[in-house]
Amino acid sequence: MLPKKFLLLITLSIVALSGVLPGVAQDMTYNEAPMLAELVAAGELPPVEERLPANPLVIEPLEEIGTYGGTLRRGSANASSYLTENFTREPLTMWQMPLPSAGPPQPNLAESWEYNDDGTEVIVHLRQGVKWSDGTPFTSEDIEFYWFDIMLNENVTEAFPGILRINGEIPELEIIDEYTIKYTFPVPWYFFAEAHASTWEMAWPKHYMSQFHPDYNEDATYEDLNANLELINGRGAVTLQAWVMEEYVPGEVIRYVRNPYYFKVDTAGNQLPYFDRAEIQLVEDRQAVALGNITGQFDLDAMWVGVQHIQLFTQAIQDGRDVDIGFAFTIAMAQYFNLDHPDPVKRAAFRDANFRRAWSMAINRDELNNVLYSGLLEPTGTTFQPDSPFFTEDTRMLWAEYDPDGARALLDEAGYLDVDGDGFRESPDGQPLEIVVDVGQHDLYTPSVEIIVESLADIGIRAVMNVRDQSLIRENFVAGDFDVHTWDFGGADTPLSGDIGLMAGAGTNNPPWHRNWQQDPVSDDFLRYNEIILSAASMPFEERVAAMQEAGRLLADNVWMANIGFYNRPFIVSNRLGNATRVIARNGEVNDMPPFAAYQLFEKYPSAAAGS
Repeated sequence: MLPKKFLLLITLSIVALSGVLPGVAQDMTYNEAPMLAELVAAGELPPVEERLPANPLVIEPLEEIGTYGGTLRRGSANASSYLTENFTREPLTMWQMPLPSAGPPQPNLAESWEYNDDGTEVIVHLRQGVKWSDGTPFTSEDIEFYWFDIMLNENVTEAFPGILRINGEIPELEIIDEYTIKYTFPVPWYFFAEAHASTWEMAWPKHYMSQFHPDYNEDATYEDLNANLELINGRGAVTLQAWVMEEYVPGEVIRYVRNPYYFKVDTAGNQLPYFDRAEIQLVEDRQAVALGNITGQFDLDAMWVGVQHIQLFTQAIQDGRDVDIGFAFTIAMAQYFNLDHPDPVKRAAFRDANFRRAWSMAINRDELNNVLYSGLLEPTGTTFQPDSPFFTEDTRMLWAEYDPDGARALLDEAGYLDVDGDGFRESPDGQPLEIVVDVGQHDLYTPSVEIIVESLADIGIRAVMNVRDQSLIRENFVAGDFDVHTWDFGGADTPLSGDIGLMAGAGTNNPPWHRNWQQDPVSDDFLRYNEIILSAASMPFEERVAAMQEAGRLLADNVWMANIGFYNRPFIVSNRLGNATRVIARNGEVNDMPPFAAYQLFEKYPSAAAGS
């Protein structure tokens, strides 16, 4: 029943996306929240027409025009800035929501852009009249400050986004005027909109942050500056987001109030957001987040909750709780083979395509789905995510059908035979072969590996599960110290704007599963695959799709890692929320809150649990 509901919701959401109307908002009468109207009447704020840009970004709500008021409430088991930055990201361009694959990125802070003839330059026109939350104009100076004084300053700990690098190089930024900038790329790069839609932001308030910067304030230190980079510290006081941080009580709560200068309006001219306030309550763990959502303490979560909570959620609905279940289509678990293993016996096994294919064919994905994923797993082979334009149907189950006999035949053909009769196969030269499968302590991945190890034994592969702390096995993976590493199938959802270093040879010692590909490539197929991945961003869209579909076929056929599929991860949402989608697509760059377009959520009725 749940997958059928999910498919229906996808169909409806593609038709009725919470979308952007990029046309000019001419002859529109603007309205504002009552709390702001009171400040205007008291002379503490300028009128709404003066607070909005000349061409506000017009948002079409998912279902209906909302009403003002109330507090949007979330729970979190982490006090970092992650949730704060994800209430409403404000980069130059924005993915379409709630399904990024529904179409190309849309204007956001950038109103328009155009490439030169060979794709090596893009001129970006900023939305004129946007203001920071304190009323100071947003201009190209704020992008220049963030680019040169923050990200490219070696004394500042803010990293330059990898997604904006082209073959490891940083593009040149030129400030043309207050509202025009130009990027120059080392090669043709028709990927400006996708790359910038995958960043969290591209401007910091120079007028505010310069007080912490030694280049602008002789009394400032880099130690102080680096201590004020996170939104929950000093930087959250001035923002372009829908809400401004009002109070942070460590270990307890982060509170926000609406940004009176937010640059987006709905189709009726109402300045967004609808909610007056937002807050994040800090709780002990993900179970506390789940419980807070079913009791009405919180309104929404698609980060901390998952398939392990599906029974809790369905029981809550049966008990009459005022909640509903939605689904986030997302990556699941994959197992990465170390193609450069120092042990020649293991390296030869992992470099044998038939050995990898047999491993994948031994995985009973339907069993994993029924036992652990509550029927929400969509089994696939090693493919790009099925909602990606790069996915092709012929790769869906390539080398992924559960076929122990076929797997045994492939191993026989490759020379992996049980020479000593102990039930486990030796290498073609008779050497013993025991493979250690690393997995972090995880409520889904650990039991999944237990089942897979038993299935591998059934085809004669001796595998031993090694359960360690997630951070430790990740460190070993990055260092190349592993046999088989179990982790998310990172990059399969957005292979060009996601974790490209996990999918291909994007830099030194990358990908971790084939660190030596430049000196000793596993095959010509890998070199062709890698060539496509690294060059696709330089191609116009249609050419890029065709090339990436070729790369996807190479990926699926070679099984350089064994993916179990993708799954419809359940999330929880309060019925009191208006315009709350019940289906989103999560990926490496569009995660958790952004697909909900929080600025267009509204309170249909107060929550008794919160007393709001």
